[in-house]
Amino acid sequence: MLISKKFKLVYVHIPKCAGIGLRKKLTDLDPDCINFWSWEWDKKLSRYIDKAHMALSDCLHYKDIRDALRDYFVFTIVRNPYERFFSATDEHIYQHDIPRNKYIYGEILESLDPTKIRYNAKYVHFCPMHYFTHIGNKCIVDEIYYLDSLDYGLTRLCQIAEINPKLIFPFSVHNIKSGDHRENIYSLLRPDHINCLLYT
Repeated sequence: MLISKKFKLVYVHIPKCAGIGLRKKLTDLDPDCINFWSWEWDKKLSRYIDKAHMALSDCLHYKDIRDALRDYFVFTIVRNPYERFFSATDEHIYQHDIPRNKYIYGEILESLDPTKIRYNAKYVHFCPMHYFTHIGNKCIVDEIYYLDSLDYGLTRLCQIAEINPKLIFPFSVHNIKSGDHRENIYSLLRPDHINCLLYT
């Protein structure tokens, strides 16, 4: 998450959705922004959290974030969930130094469950996107932009926040790309896995 008082906006950073590139642009434009990052033990939640990727229901424990969500323009970026899964898997492999093999996507998929991906910061990159846009059935973010048409979304953001587009564009996506074994996952996906990834 990133909060800019200068531009009166909140960027909710969904993992594996072009967040690093956008954070860099916004911190360059507003060096005084509040740029949440790194892991830490959260006393209120009694668990480790990845501050870069905080689910909105977790944010409610912090008054400054609650106030920003209420008063500022709130936006996020979403991505095709299957493509995001591959990217999240590659990130998980990279962060935890897991040996790669042709079955690794399926092995990691089999290891996931709703509780783990919601409450274990080690698996935050797999957390369903709606945890970063909604609290219960209520959508908290004001606008959602799509990675596949990000130029349009960022142009819209520039209009709302009164940012000169020349300061945003050109924009480069820095997500880790998926590996060569993604075809294996399609034969392994089952409805319960899909529900776990997308809807829990």
